[in-house]
Amino acid sequence: AFGHVSGGHFNPAVTVGALAARRINAIRAVLFIAAQLLGAALAGILLKAVFHAHPELAEQAPHLGACSLQGVGYKAATLLEAVATFFLASAVFAGADPRAAAGLGPLGVGAALAAAILAIGPLTGAALNPARAFGPAVASGYWENAFVYWIGPLAGGVVAAWTQEHLFLEAKK
Repeated sequence: AFGHVSGGHFNPAVTVGALAARRINAIRAVLFIAAQLLGAALAGILLKAVFHAHPELAEQAPHLGACSLQGVGYKAATLLEAVATFFLASAVFAGADPRAAAGLGPLGVGAALAAAILAIGPLTGAALNPARAFGPAVASGYWENAFVYWIGPLAGGVVAAWTQEHLFLEAKK
């Protein structure tokens, strides 16, 4: 819906991947990430305001939707977030490829996101997006293992961009 405005950047992992692949410049990347984090923080604060009569939603897991680890350690969770974000970001980058079938990009992104949520959601909360984890953390004050939701997705986004750029677009160049 907003591809014509920002390229559809709602995820810092996609933005950092695009920066690593030199599809956007550093200034644009910083502005995109600032907007993503601001939007996520405002959404988290709005959610907290909506549920002000139910403080237990902010004080107990899942802390207004904040992600948390369930039965896996931080190393495994970081790897799971990286791999799942790799597939999500790959779908985003492939959908933006001019050779992609018109109109199917969003369907591929949605399918990748749904599959990732089903696969790792019960274990990590399936943030796949640092902003997605950031907003509820700002609103609830729950920051436990926050680095998992930055390191994993950013690594997955960069590897997806590199893969797209050097393996799939190479044939086109």
